[in-house]
Order: sequence, then structure tokens, then C-alpha cells
Amino acid sequence: MKSKYIKELLSILSNESYITAEMLAKKLQISEKTVRIKIAELNKELENTGIKVVSKARYGYILECDNHKDMSNINLNAHIFNDFEYRLKYIFEHLINNNNTYIKSDNLISALDISKTTLTNTLKIIEDNIRYYNLKIERKPNYGIKLIGKEFDIRNCIIDYYLKQQIYDKKYINKTIENIVINFIKKNDIKLSEVNLENFILYISVSIERIKENKNINDYDDDIILKDVKKEELKLARKLANILEKELNIKLNDTEIIFIAIHIASKSLLSNSENYIIQNKLDNVVQDMLDLIYNNLKIDLRDNLNLRLLLNHHMIPLDIRIRYNVLQKNPMLSDIKTNYSLAYLIASEANTVLKTYYNKEISDDEIGFLALLFQIALEENSKRKKKINILIVCGSGKTTSKLDRKSTRL
Repeated sequence: MKSKYIKELLSILSNESYITAEMLAKKLQISEKTVRIKIAELNKELENTGIKVVSKARYGYILECDNHKDMSNINLNAHIFNDFEYRLKYIFEHLINNNNTYIKSDNLISALDISKTTLTNTLKIIEDNIRYYNLKIERKPNYGIKLIGKEFDIRNCIIDYYLKQQIYDKKYINKTIENIVINFIKKNDIKLSEVNLENFILYISVSIERIKENKNINDYDDDIILKDVKKEELKLARKLANILEKELNIKLNDTEIIFIAIHIASKSLLSNSENYIIQNKLDNVVQDMLDLIYNNLKIDLRDNLNLRLLLNHHMIPLDIRIRYNVLQKNPMLSDIKTNYSLAYLIASEANTVLKTYYNKEISDDEIGFLALLFQIALEENSKRKKKINILIVCGSGKTTSKLDRKSTRL
């Protein structure tokens, strides 16, 4: 969105008289078609103010206010352009969409009508948020600012911001891609949760848009990455890539295909079989987690073989997600913190080992998934455990379905 047009529209439009699209086009020096697009964007920004721009045939546009608000008491420019979340969103979108070029700080200051200090403080907040993805903002005198980082990390950051509603771009909603992925999943009998499906579709959609903008993944060593994916995962990725290329008339390079396989591996789409190999390095991490829980919380889970197997199984895709910064949204996080507080405390303690091992922060979403595994162990150890024949169908995956009826409050 070009905010200068929105600001100028607000300065021209009135709640007392109509103005035609032709007159607006002349004043803004844009086409009448662009005027209509900007009016639609302005109405979206005004959704929570009680004010909207309405049109009337042969008359033009006018501002209207609902019966509960007095337009004279509403500072529209302040509402739209000085809102903290709006500034974050606006600047981040510009950095993402122009990550190959520098953006003049003065242009951002002018567009948002803010001070240099406000811009500096906003950029610091953005930098804190994107550091998890190994991204940073480069500042170069006389040139401006630019987002620096690998393309795969940028895409994962876009997905995170999108799901947190810190950006909202309709170009990432693509029904064609959604249908392609869903049909592919069904045809190949791949089992995954609704959350994983949503995230996978979003990754493919974001990737296609970036590829269309000639922003390809090509800055990784393919030979190293291939060690992190199975042959089955790579085969699936190639099959999906072939369909996308044919249906969307685009070309995916070899690295793009490998990173589709990375996303498949990160979601453990092929780990429905119980016949998986325990990796020594990950088993050592699991053992360190159980030892730390005992030492710090005096809760002894070290001899719980089922928990150890569950943690080892969970660590396989988790290892991929952490090392490649792949977001795994946890829709149950709030409920987990509320209903399984002890399990979440245990998971938070275990997280200390993960932070040290990977040398990075681990998201609350991932801690929540770990808490579900510890909740299972706590229930197994509970004397009040009851044997109940019950089927739980859960969109969050099979881990949640292991919890008993009482705990899940169904």
C-alpha cells in the first residue's frame, strides 16, 4: 500500500460533499482505476473507526460515520499512521519486499509522518523480532536500510509474521496452490495435522510468490542439506515441484526442491511408522533434559521408557525445525499453559538444554509441544489413572490424542 495516496485521500475526502473519481484522479495524478483501488484500501484501514468511504453513482465519494461516533472527534491520520502496530507492519513489509535494495530512511519517515527517533526505535523492535531467523537490518550512510539474510530464513519469517497477523497480504492466499497441495497430500496418502497442512500450504504459497519476484533460494550448500532429508521426502518434494511447475508455469531450481523436502521433514509427514532409528546425538539431548528436570525440579522421569521414546521421536523433526528456523504453530499453546501448568514448567526446564545445544531461543510453541509429551508421562505415573476406551480426533496431531479424557476436558 502506498500510504501517501491514503493520506492525501483523507485530506481531500469530506463528510459534507461528494467528490468524483475523476477529480480525485486529477488531484492525485493517478488513474481512476487506481483511485478505486486506494479507496478500497482506505476502507480496510478504517474498519475499526466507524467511518467508511461510500460511493454514489454520478456523485462520487463521501465519508460517512455510523450513528455512535462523532467524526469531528476522530483524528483519522493519527488512527491509521501513528498506530504502533501499523508502523511495524508497514516498515517490515517494505524491508521484506525490497530486500535486494536499500530503502531511504527519509522516505519511511515521510510516508509514516514520524520522527527519526520513532523510526530508530521501531527498527530496533523489528531487529529483535527477526534475530531468531538470522536476519538483520543493514544501515549504510547515504543509501538507507536493507534487510540482510538468506532467502529461506526470510520466507520463514514472512510465514511467522503472517500467522501472527503482523502482515496481511492477499497474494499469500492462493486457492490454486491450496488445491494443488491438498490433492497431492491425499493422492500420496500423507498423514498430517490441519495445522501442519496450513503451514505447508503457506510455505509453498510464499515460495511461489518470492520465485515470481526472482527471489530464489540459491545460497545454501545442497550436499550438506541433503543429509537432513530422507530419500522418500526428497522424492515427494520433486513430485510436488513437478506439479507446481506444470500448473503455475514456473521453474523451481534444485535447492528450492530440497527445501520443500526440508519442510516435509520438519513436519514429520513420513514419521507415522514406529520403526524409526534413535540417533545417538538426539538421545543424548533427551537424556540431558531428563537429568536436568530431576536435578532442578526433583521430578524423576529418567526411567520412563515410553517418554524417552516419545521425546526421541519428537526430536527428529524438531531438530530440523530448530536448525532451519521452521515455524511450527501450536494452536493449543494457551490451553496447555492453563491446563497443563506442571507439564509446561517441566518443558520450560528441559528447554534450557535445547537452548544450550542449539545456541538459540526456542519458541513458546515448541515448548508447548514438549509439554504435551511430559503431560503424557505425568498421567502414566498418576495413581488416579483410569483405563478408558476413547477415540480422540485432534487437528494438532497424534501427540495430543495420547492425553486422557479428563485432562483434555472433552
